[in-house]
Amino acid sequence: MYIALISLALVCHFRTANADPGTVPKNAEPLEDNGKESRFVYRECRYCEAYRPSRAHHCSFCDACIIKLDHHCPWTGQCIGIGNHKYFLLFVGYTTVACTYPLLLIVYRFAACRWGFTWEDDQFCAGHGRFWVYVLVVAAILMFMFTSCIVVDQIDSIRYTRTAMAALPAKDKDRHTAASSNLREIFGSTGGFTAGWLLPTAPSFSSDDWERIVGYSTPTSAESPDEEMGAESMTMRGAQRV
Repeated sequence: MYIALISLALVCHFRTANADPGTVPKNAEPLEDNGKESRFVYRECRYCEAYRPSRAHHCSFCDACIIKLDHHCPWTGQCIGIGNHKYFLLFVGYTTVACTYPLLLIVYRFAACRWGFTWEDDQFCAGHGRFWVYVLVVAAILMFMFTSCIVVDQIDSIRYTRTAMAALPAKDKDRHTAASSNLREIFGSTGGFTAGWLLPTAPSFSSDDWERIVGYSTPTSAESPDEEMGAESMTMRGAQRV
C-alpha cells in the first residue's frame, strides 16, 4: 500500500510538471456576448498583449496568462492552474497520506527507545541508533506539517472557489460559490464523485462546459472540439479544445 501511494504521488508530480497548466493561447477570443448577464468582456494583458479572460492571471515566471492560476510551484517548476490543478491536489494528498505511515513508525520507535518497551535483544536504541531516531522524528514531523499545510490551503481554495491569485484583490474576497462546482471544474465530469477523481487521469469536459470555465474561444474551436484534457491533447495553446 505504501509503495502504491508513493508511486501514485510520483506519477501525479510528473503530470503536474509536464501538463499545460491552462495557458491562454495568443489567438484566444472573448466569447460572444450573452446580454447584460454575460461576464465575458474584452480584457487585454499588458504583458502578453493579447486577450486575457476574466479568470486568467499573468505569471511572470512563465510569461503567460494562466486560467485559474493558483500559484507558481517551485517544486514542479510549473504554474498550477486549471490544466494541472487536479494532479497537484492528488500529489500533495498522496504525499501527506504517505508521510503518515513512516511518521507513525518513527514515533513508535522514538517511544520505544525513550521508555524502553521494545522486544528482547533489540539493540537499535543503543549507541547512535537513538540519536538518529530523534533526528528522523523531527524530520518526519516537519515534512508532515509542510504537506498538511498545503492540503489545508488547497481545501480553503476549493471551499471558496477562488485560487490564491484570485483572492488577492479585495473585490474577490467575498466571491463565494458552491465547493461542489469548483470540484467538478478541477476533477472534470458533470456529475458527482467518481473513482477517476482519485487517479492521475485527465479530467474531461463537454465543449460548452470548457468554454464556460476558460472564458474564451479560438478560431478553430468550432471545427475541432476536444473534450478530454490529457498530457498530449490538453495544450490550450495548440490543441484547441473548445
